[in-house]
Amino acid sequence: MLYGLTFEKDAGEPVAVRGFYPYDYISGYVLLRPRGKKWRVVMGDYDLQGGYGLLYGRQVYGNKAQALSKVSGNVTTFRAHTSTQESGFFRGLAASYCSKGWQMMAFVSYRKLDGRSQAGTDTVRTILTTGLHRTLSEINSRRTLGCLTSGAQVVYSKKQWGIGLDGYVAHFNSVVWPKVQIYNRHYFRGRTAGNVAANYYVSQRRWNCQGDIAFDANGHIATQHSLSWNVGTKLNIGAQYRQFSPRFVSLYGKAIQQNTRVANEQDLLATVRYLPQKKLELSGYLDVFRFPCPTFNSRFDNAKGVEGMLQSLAQIGAGWQLMARYQIRSKQQTYNYKSLVLKEYVMRHKIRLSSLFKATRGDVAVQLDAAYTAKQRGTSSKGIMASCRGSYKACKRVTAKAFMGIFFTDDTDSQLYVYEPQLLYTSSFNGYAYHGMRGVLLCSWQVLKSVTLLVRASSIHYFNKSSISSRLDLISSSWKNDLALQLRWIL
Repeated sequence: MLYGLTFEKDAGEPVAVRGFYPYDYISGYVLLRPRGKKWRVVMGDYDLQGGYGLLYGRQVYGNKAQALSKVSGNVTTFRAHTSTQESGFFRGLAASYCSKGWQMMAFVSYRKLDGRSQAGTDTVRTILTTGLHRTLSEINSRRTLGCLTSGAQVVYSKKQWGIGLDGYVAHFNSVVWPKVQIYNRHYFRGRTAGNVAANYYVSQRRWNCQGDIAFDANGHIATQHSLSWNVGTKLNIGAQYRQFSPRFVSLYGKAIQQNTRVANEQDLLATVRYLPQKKLELSGYLDVFRFPCPTFNSRFDNAKGVEGMLQSLAQIGAGWQLMARYQIRSKQQTYNYKSLVLKEYVMRHKIRLSSLFKATRGDVAVQLDAAYTAKQRGTSSKGIMASCRGSYKACKRVTAKAFMGIFFTDDTDSQLYVYEPQLLYTSSFNGYAYHGMRGVLLCSWQVLKSVTLLVRASSIHYFNKSSISSRLDLISSSWKNDLALQLRWIL
């Protein structure tokens, strides 16, 4: 049996007042998975990951070439929600049972979401997912929208093939009706949404294929199918076709996609992985896509784009790894010129060079990132960032992690993203723009066998700005400093 309880407070949120008892975010779970038994149960907060992402969020590690080359089953699984992320999880009960190739799973969830309503009505215009409750507006929107969700899945799988059927229904206690814009006219509106999906996989010695097809409550379709082929022992090539109807509604879907939602997209993806030597891997992909209807960045139909990547990863000796990566993304967007709305291609190039060295007590990674963005109208933006990340285990109970970076970019079009040391159960790739430097120090101390204290201090300084952010988040200084504390107690 596993169990846990999480308390979390964001900067600026009240403590022990106005319904914050003691903090804004409280999450807990009990997970039962007896050894040798065929059933599992979770009560409290949990995450769902299933199928190939059309219905529920799917965890994808690595780049698209790596994700497509791996055989993955079509089983929907649940796990305890241990993260401090305040959105995207379920709260209630989930259970599964396996026997002789069959797996059955069912769940029910009821959560109070943050909903910003239209003035004078109970119609929700926006569902907020930041988890921030600092200002009066954010506090008034806190947990105002109830959502009841229930669903189930049945899967039959063998070593070489499997099929499954799953679905869910979600009902809100208020009408959700975003203000109609050209890019969101097919977003979910109403009180009830649902999906049903069928998925499959076939795995042979050298090739495998997998895919699924989903329907929403109004019969709109989303489907994706992929094929991966091992050409000998050193080469793998793959292809995937995705087509999501502009009107398709999936509240919890997260697949391999270009759009922010599982909707309004048509793609053809080709991937390759090659291992010319035991310690050298070459990989790449090319993704050609279009959006049949307008998006947030394009007010025209049929905006097109292409994304590609080439990467080499080499192991040199014991514990030393070198990586070089080049990415390109070109996509059509719109911009306003006087009274005209025009279309243009925006092309973004990114290069990353990194070196990682691992030793017995820690590791050190040195990284160089560069970006160049060119717009068809003739403007361009460039940026560069050098960073170093490391960890050191001073003794059995004390570990320290640190990050330091310096960056120079023309604007936000060329901002660069890097990974920083984070507290337990959190992760993020922060973006940096303009001219500045960034530092992070994370210390972990196991005070007792069951008690661990973590302290994270971070600071950012801009060379060319005298203030940071705007409005209520405005800091009238070129410095921004943060301090976070985390206590982990294992009972």
